[in-house]
Amino acid sequence: MVILHSAYTTIEKMVALVSPSKFRDWSVVIPEALPAALPRWMENPVTTPGEVDVEFIDYVVARAVVQTKADPNRIFVMGFSSGAFMAMRLLHENVGARFRGAACVAGALLNVYTRPEWSAYPTPMLLINGTADMNTPYNGQYGLLSVPETLLYWAKKQDAQTIPVITTLPNTSADGTTVTKTSYAGTVELYAINNGGHYWPGSAKNLVTGPGEVCMDIDATMVIRDFFSRL
Repeated sequence: MVILHSAYTTIEKMVALVSPSKFRDWSVVIPEALPAALPRWMENPVTTPGEVDVEFIDYVVARAVVQTKADPNRIFVMGFSSGAFMAMRLLHENVGARFRGAACVAGALLNVYTRPEWSAYPTPMLLINGTADMNTPYNGQYGLLSVPETLLYWAKKQDAQTIPVITTLPNTSADGTTVTKTSYAGTVELYAINNGGHYWPGSAKNLVTGPGEVCMDIDATMVIRDFFSRL
């Protein structure tokens, strides 16, 4: 399991936010981007065209497989914010063949990947996005596809363009949010956090800095673990 942190954060803060110990006996690696003072992934192949981060993560995965004796056919990647964008970049690079599945929280697809020169590996994808997120606008902006367009992009890659199953999840917390789940054949899914902001659902360690609420109806880490476990 590879966890990619958000921009300008530390591994320690990412661990507190995500609680990777919930993955129990899974091997987890959390690489750190550069520069150390303001770490951020080179997630955009247009504005940051170098392959340094792609090659670095590929190296980290290869080394972790050897050191932990992990199954090389069951490598997963998950990311938050900038880390989610980086995860999607990896799936459009040669290293993308390594990953059995991906999960992106508060991320969406860059428009650049709709160009014919780009092709993604047909990877099962889980998206978790807030509809009130201003950093990753749900309806698209800043060179991003909308979240529904991103979902359909990955469904097409998985050849899972069936009629999606849409479910409203129980509203268990009085936090101002509700959750709608959209599933394409169980391999491409979206948890839309209605009125949710740019946060990690279920975590008490979110730094609340913008519009939208922190959803406590689901635990994003557990949702991701359960999704990967099915693959």
